[in-house]
Amino acid sequence: MTESLACDELVASELRPPAGVPCFDHDPYSDDVGHFPYPYYKKMREAGPVCWLSRYGVYVSTRDVIVRQCLGDWQHFSSAKGIGPHKKRAINDLKGNLISPSASGLLEYDPPQHGPARRIMVNLLSNQAVAALRNSFAVAADALVDELLQRGSVDAVTEVVHRFILSVVGDAVGLPKEGRQHLLIFGELAMNLPGPHNDRYQRALARVEKEGSRAWIASAAGREALAPGGFGATLYATADRGEITHAEAAALIGTFLFAAVDSTAMTLINGLHCFAAAPDQWLALRANPGQVRQAFDEVLRYRSAPQTLFRTTTCEVDIEGVRIPQDQKIGFSLAGANRDPARWHDPDKFDISRRSAQHVAFGAGIHACLGQMLARLEAECLLAALVRGVRQIELAADPVPFANNAMSSYSSLPLRFIPA
Repeated sequence: MTESLACDELVASELRPPAGVPCFDHDPYSDDVGHFPYPYYKKMREAGPVCWLSRYGVYVSTRDVIVRQCLGDWQHFSSAKGIGPHKKRAINDLKGNLISPSASGLLEYDPPQHGPARRIMVNLLSNQAVAALRNSFAVAADALVDELLQRGSVDAVTEVVHRFILSVVGDAVGLPKEGRQHLLIFGELAMNLPGPHNDRYQRALARVEKEGSRAWIASAAGREALAPGGFGATLYATADRGEITHAEAAALIGTFLFAAVDSTAMTLINGLHCFAAAPDQWLALRANPGQVRQAFDEVLRYRSAPQTLFRTTTCEVDIEGVRIPQDQKIGFSLAGANRDPARWHDPDKFDISRRSAQHVAFGAGIHACLGQMLARLEAECLLAALVRGVRQIELAADPVPFANNAMSSYSSLPLRFIPA
């Protein structure tokens, strides 16, 4: 089980539920809630447009229309004070835990500070740049699937998804071949940072220190370690032109890596579990392989790995009649919104024929995931290779939930791939 926020982060007045706002006392960061939170999201969604989490003294909304609208309104709902439930702490304040203090700038800066880095990343991840990677990603996926079909049972986490993503993303950035597993070790810490300083965070921090992962990433993101022609070298060339500093280039490489590796990997793992649990949907995809992109959108909607993004109100705001004071934390549940029956018919059903592209798994507004085109490419290439080679996906043993403060996925997913 996880621990609550440290007492000095909350004061008694902040813990009192506001009048007229439905109050819930469950802990979204506990193991039992965190891995399968959908029943709680449903109760909160039905209780009101905005609810109150008493353990953390914060507001939360799980309704699609509110989540979509408010995440797109940075003027009233600011990211600058952190994307977690902490009242007085942002990721940028946790010195020493990231490559540099600005490593999370895209997530926790508002305009005008947010603009330059975002423009650079938009240019870096242009449609043309991502399309140029398709052939190499597809070749890597085909080779991996051919090998996996000879094995019988595999752990889809380590032997399929992690192996594929570390290979293709590492090459795209230009990282050294050796040591890429440190991305996963450090990524677990990065994904725990937005939550409370609980045992998950402490274990992840201890592992990073023990394995030397922060030092490896700092070195690998250095100019001299990067292969020419990759995204990393491109960012340093941007720094040479004076558009950003070289320190900012290194920080943006780190930010890019965490988005392209961790959240994408966890969503792909969730997708493979969905297809193993719903074999009719895998058969439907094999019958219509051109629907791979649409199928991945349904995975993102139905079982998105990212859960809740927090914002801080910049003034008193009104959300469907609920008055929220200035400087209050409010969480917007991506996963909850993606199961909102007001937006989705039969939302608790995994159905790849559904048009799911309007999900909010990538967020919304200026802080929407910039790496989503690359994430889609990773998923499409791997799923397409599996569709060609695998007739059926079966669970070989019970999966092991992945305990994380920001993501919901599995740390182990034993599968059998039945050859076509």
